[in-house]
Amino acid sequence: MLDHVLAKRAAEALTLPEIIDARDVALDLSISELGSFAAEVRKARKGEKPGKIAVVTNSAFLFALARSYAKVRDHANPRLQVFCDFEEAHAWLIKPSSTTDE
Repeated sequence: MLDHVLAKRAAEALTLPEIIDARDVALDLSISELGSFAAEVRKARKGEKPGKIAVVTNSAFLFALARSYAKVRDHANPRLQVFCDFEEAHAWLIKPSSTTDE
């Protein structure tokens, strides 16, 4: 996951919107590791505001983990949302941001 973030950093793409398709993904990550990952992402962003990120999963564990990450990362960042439905995630992602999304 960190390699993906660093690759986006190198491509200067951290502010671009993204759908992360985590359907049928197996991931074993502790809350401690999640906090470390969030710290690394903040460091990689170098103060830039992140682009909207929609995570799509069919796993209750990953859904809860992604929601926890959103809270750990940026104090309930409204620009990161978790979905069970790909079309719903895509619709949210392309919807123009409101002032509450900023």
